[in-house]
Amino acid sequence: MSTLRPQLAQPSRLGTWPCGWAGFRWRCTRPVLTWPGPPAAYRTFTTYRQALEHELPFLLGAEHPDASHPRAARTVVRHTWEVSLDQLAREGNALARPVLRLLAALAEAPIPLSLITPDLLSAVTGDDVTVPALEAAFAGLHRYGLLDLPHSPGNAGQTSGISGPAQVVLHPLIREINAVALAAEASHLATWHRALAERLTAAVHEVDERGRAGWPAAVLLAPHLPVLLDLPDPRSATHHRTALSTFAQVLESAGAFSAARLVHERVLDFESRTLGSEHPDTLTSRNHLANALFGMGEPAESIRLLRQTLEDRNRVLGPAHPDTLISRHDLACALDGTGQHAEAVSLLRQTLADRARVLGVMHPHTLASRDSLGLALDGMGEHAEAVRLHRQTVDDRIRALGPEHPLTLLSRHNLASALARMGAQEEALRLLRQTLADRVRVLGPEHPHTVRTRDDLETASAAWRAARQRQTWLRPSRR
Repeated sequence: MSTLRPQLAQPSRLGTWPCGWAGFRWRCTRPVLTWPGPPAAYRTFTTYRQALEHELPFLLGAEHPDASHPRAARTVVRHTWEVSLDQLAREGNALARPVLRLLAALAEAPIPLSLITPDLLSAVTGDDVTVPALEAAFAGLHRYGLLDLPHSPGNAGQTSGISGPAQVVLHPLIREINAVALAAEASHLATWHRALAERLTAAVHEVDERGRAGWPAAVLLAPHLPVLLDLPDPRSATHHRTALSTFAQVLESAGAFSAARLVHERVLDFESRTLGSEHPDTLTSRNHLANALFGMGEPAESIRLLRQTLEDRNRVLGPAHPDTLISRHDLACALDGTGQHAEAVSLLRQTLADRARVLGVMHPHTLASRDSLGLALDGMGEHAEAVRLHRQTVDDRIRALGPEHPLTLLSRHNLASALARMGAQEEALRLLRQTLADRVRVLGPEHPHTVRTRDDLETASAAWRAARQRQTWLRPSRR
């Protein structure tokens, strides 16, 4: 059985069908690929894998010269699913083929159904498409086994009452076949690319506008958005990069730092190649990536990138430029988060003064620096000064943003933490309970910020009970 192990590595390319496609069979322990025409020449795993990499379009049938001939068609993989699509068309469901081709143009990941709209299909087909026709196309593709429903809260919700975005998934081989077919068939491929790009950027706007309600859809969209950078339209590159950066910020708000990191990395790589490593947009993307890395628990790499970005922005933009101040602030926060409080306090005092002068005392960035300075001072043990700064920031954020804005809740949480460390346990507990209730309502019960407040409330409550118990033990006896 050990001779099978290297061969069994390849089915990751084919999903769960190591032998489930036309023309492939096993002879003893050696894979043999039956190629159209002469007897198979690919009798080792190495040559078979090379054939998959370099000659897949021919094998799938997209470039086979006789693929339309019934006898030849039966020997290529693509024919297996084209027969089903032809049958769906005969049943009056001609929309199934373009729907499948569009799905194949996206990433190999679950696809939210909300992404595929009648307007998108109308743009690529040139026909009027209705919602019932689109629903019939999805139903037909599912009935013929050309797409599946992943096990997910969104799809479970249809029967269990759990809410979430409905989604579909393509088998890797079906996706690859249809991507090849789209490139071979579409006479106006640029039209497909343009329509898909417009739909993806519109989807970014939709999830951003919906706030917390759009977060589940944003997480599903995350693998598909970088497709925007692969579309060959340089005129739209800036618009697409802006959409991706906005989308990554939505993911970070949702606490999906891993997904945000992947988006930031793709944007940074693209901008470094096309704009240069010191272009202001590239530096902004590097700063975004550094913050995402810190959020997902990689502080050392985050601090390295932030130091590099601060140095580059100082040189390229100047020390008082708002973007330079962002990098200095973010570096200070990362240092504070790793226990380097003294350096953090020094940077934050400087940044707070510069932001108040350049942006104004009530600017959101100035308030952020004041709040962060309070955290760093609290970490150094200067609790009274930290409490003073946090009280001032809570009041200013309530006035500027409202009492339930996520940043206001952040300041209230930070105030409660400083009060607890100063020994004002009862006020700290009251604020933490209020903040927890508000964060559950505004952010959701499993958001990282909500979890942090819940944990801090449990810690503060335990400390308060222990203090009360010590007071009872130390109370003098009157007997």
